[in-house]
Amino acid sequence: MGMHREFANSPEELVRLLTELGVVGADQLDEARIANRLREVFAQMPEDVLQDLTQRAHEVLQEKPSGVNALASRCQLTRAEHLLLNSLCEGLSISEHAQKYDLSKHTVRTHMQRIREKTGVKRQAEVVRLALQQQDD
Repeated sequence: MGMHREFANSPEELVRLLTELGVVGADQLDEARIANRLREVFAQMPEDVLQDLTQRAHEVLQEKPSGVNALASRCQLTRAEHLLLNSLCEGLSISEHAQKYDLSKHTVRTHMQRIREKTGVKRQAEVVRLALQQQDD
C-alpha cells in the first residue's frame, strides 16, 4: 500500500505529528486513547480523503525548515542544536536522531535542554511549534 496507509496503520506516528504541529498538546490527552481513536477514524476514512490528509501533512512538514532556520538564527543555536531541531521537525525522535548521527542519547538530550533554554520553552513539542510559527512571522 501507499504512504497514506502507512500513516493510517501507525496512529502513534500521527499522534506525534499532531503534537509536533501543535494540533494536540502533549499533555492534553492520553496518547494511547488518541492512537486508538485515530485507528478507528482512519479505518473508516475514504481513501481519497486519507491521501489528501497525508499529502497535506507531508507538505506542512516540508515547510518546516524555514521556520527551523529562522528560530536557529534568532536563538543563536549551535550547529548541533540546529541539526537536532531540524530532525525533530522532520518527525524524528531523540533516539532516532541519536542513532542517525551516531550520538549518545545523553548528548542529544543535552542539546535539547540547551534548545529549550535558548528558546525559553519547557517542552520539546513547544520548541517544534515555535519553529513552525517562525515561518509565519
